Amino acid sequence: GACLPATTAVGADSSVTIAAGGNGDGSRALNTDVLTVRYLTGGTQVSNIAGSTITLNQDPAVLNANDIAIVSDCNNTYVANSNWGGTTVNMSGNMPALDASSDTKLFSYSEDLRTVTYHLELSTDLNDSTRLISNLMRTQNGVSQVLVEGVERFDVFYLAQLQTGHVARLTAAQVEGVNGGGDVDGNGFIDGVQGCTQPPRVSSAVGAQNLGLANDNGCLWRSIYAIEVNLLLNTVNNSSTVDDDTFVYTPDSTDRQNPTAGLPSGLPPERMYRREFNAVVPVRSYTL
Repeated sequence: GACLPATTAVGADSSVTIAAGGNGDGSRALNTDVLTVRYLTGGTQVSNIAGSTITLNQDPAVLNANDIAIVSDCNNTYVANSNWGGTTVNMSGNMPALDASSDTKLFSYSEDLRTVTYHLELSTDLNDSTRLISNLMRTQNGVSQVLVEGVERFDVFYLAQLQTGHVARLTAAQVEGVNGGGDVDGNGFIDGVQGCTQPPRVSSAVGAQNLGLANDNGCLWRSIYAIEVNLLLNTVNNSSTVDDDTFVYTPDSTDRQNPTAGLPSGLPPERMYRREFNAVVPVRSYTL
């Protein structure tokens, strides 16, 4: 019933409160995953960088003059509290060396950062108030909507590259639990298979602020190069003539399963057909 890692952990979606797992209307479906994806959109082209002052090609008309700013030249990225005024943005702290001649853009944390979360939620069937159905929900920046009805299972695995180059297929809790890596004991050899890659080298300006990446718990999230998504869909309505129509869901087993043995969500199996859908999605920036 509880999420591992918790939905309040670093990287979780704080813009929405995901319901606790349960068997009632509005509950998160038991034994299913929650996936949060963040990405930047829009942004304004940078024409000049002088110290911590950034000049933009046009006024982005940001609503909050003290909004956090994100600047990136596709090689280095810096995030800081900032002051926005027309085409000039003053960022706090010591910025790393950025190349304004590259495709360098400045983003508003509040207006250009999208946070999208997917999870399964139980809801009362609009055609029959005595039964519940399981739906795939999509929440963007706190606004939720039903994406697909009849999604019974939602399981996500992460393909992570460990410090030795080995690839591991892990759950979110397993990724979060990995720490350490590199030559911690200083003997010139990598310390075991289970560990994170050495943190990227940082500039002296950034290093002086102790902003170097650490190998604490969660460090393996830097090395995710693909995400495996698995869905089990049902027909929502009772379409089958029997309640033991078997199905295959490979995250559990390649053997056929009988729904009358019990569903992980705790819902009754009813008389539905079920089918698995899955995809492996590469993450292009896993080496950054």
